[in-house]
Amino acid sequence: MVEYISMKEGIFWETYEFQYKKKTADWFWAVGIICVAIAIISTIYGDSLFALFILIAGGLSISTGNKRPKILEIRLNDKGLEIDSVLYPYQNIKTFWVEDNKNSIPKLILRIERFLNPIIVLPIETDYAEPSDIRNHLLNFVPEDRTPEPVSHKIMEYLGF
Repeated sequence: MVEYISMKEGIFWETYEFQYKKKTADWFWAVGIICVAIAIISTIYGDSLFALFILIAGGLSISTGNKRPKILEIRLNDKGLEIDSVLYPYQNIKTFWVEDNKNSIPKLILRIERFLNPIIVLPIETDYAEPSDIRNHLLNFVPEDRTPEPVSHKIMEYLGF
């Protein structure tokens, strides 16, 4: 978490794309063994297409296992939310929620008008950005609605992606 600036024209902060968790060699071995075992069982039961899918999914999981998170530049201004120069106008944002748990990093959860991945979850580092400032800014443009963090996102976070 790098920087936070509050300006008349909005709020700017930088944050990591996701929380990086270093994976041990055991993690890679476990993914490989589980995927190969499922692929073998699928082949025995005559579903070689599923076996191929599992092997491809396992290979992708292993290849992205050590991916380092990139730093996202996030801007909230009068036009909308900008993430790395991609603008999401406020008209396209259905609702927002600032999840501020004491046990984890606060997150900005946005429901947007998009078919694939309609929920965006952005971490907020409290050392640099105040969740209350972000909430107060967004209340001027977007309705607030308690949107829980998707279970799939929590699972991916737990697994270290």
